[in-house]
Amino acid sequence: MRIENIDLKNFKQFQDFSIEFPSKDNEKNDFHVIVGKMGVGKSNFLESINWCLYGKEIFKNISKPTDEIVLNSNCLKTDGTHIVKVKLVLSDENYKYLIIRDSKFKVSNGEVFSLNETSLSFSKDMGLISKDNDAKSKINNLLPEDLRDHFFFNGERLDNYFDKTQGEKISLVIKKMAGIDVLEKFKNLLERVEDKYRRQIKVNDNNIRRKIEVEDELTKIKNKKEEAKRELEKSKIDLDDVKIELDKVNSSLDKLKEFENIKKREEELKEQRNYLQEQKNKNLKEKIQRILDLGTLVFGWNALENVYHKNVELKISYDFLPKDIIKKL
Repeated sequence: MRIENIDLKNFKQFQDFSIEFPSKDNEKNDFHVIVGKMGVGKSNFLESINWCLYGKEIFKNISKPTDEIVLNSNCLKTDGTHIVKVKLVLSDENYKYLIIRDSKFKVSNGEVFSLNETSLSFSKDMGLISKDNDAKSKINNLLPEDLRDHFFFNGERLDNYFDKTQGEKISLVIKKMAGIDVLEKFKNLLERVEDKYRRQIKVNDNNIRRKIEVEDELTKIKNKKEEAKRELEKSKIDLDDVKIELDKVNSSLDKLKEFENIKKREEELKEQRNYLQEQKNKNLKEKIQRILDLGTLVFGWNALENVYHKNVELKISYDFLPKDIIKKL
């Protein structure tokens, strides 16, 4: 992990400051030294990195990102809202990381007050931006806060860094960074699990027979499982056949319903035919009755016609006879 560049705005004596740490791809050495007189801001420069990452200082008294001490003193000359902002770009062999933290303060009559407004963002390779708690979690995964004592220290603390107490801390930190503590816990867990299963599967002369019986039972169960699987597949095939037959039955039922409708219509037509036949018979009876009633006129017509022609000279009129009715009959 290396620092690519850092931008500071209104952080302590750094009102508007940027610095880059370039590296050459063809050179393995990538070592930078910052030299300056006491009080020019070397430690505060390191503190700005720590404040950007964790929202606090490591050497002094700032314990939260909204502490008024971080505001540049020149800002006290101008009333209004001022923002402290640190932008940090890191990189490793695979990715680049952009981390930005800022806090807002208000200045009135030379006094500064925190607005308790702060934000933190984190992105990898300029991709999805994580905010605040999510960003804090990702930063802690990348550079754990517990380990900051071992990559942030100044000259005054360097003499005490390698004493006995610090040596124990370094050992713990190295284990943590390398994941040794996790591996040790996992190793202990595996040992306990191994002991547990050793006790469970330990076989002696008294339970060998039982072990064989259990293996036989397992074999039988396995065979039954395979048989059940085959039966299940067969049942699925039978089910498909039943569905096909059911479709056929439904089709037949539909046809039967259609037949019933036709049958019903046939009955209705028969009833209509019988009714018309009855009407026909009734009309025939009436017609026959009329013929019978007028039969005398019908059968006597020729005689009447002869008399009519013979008596023309006598100028006898027979117009009273119902000629039209007789002709229709």
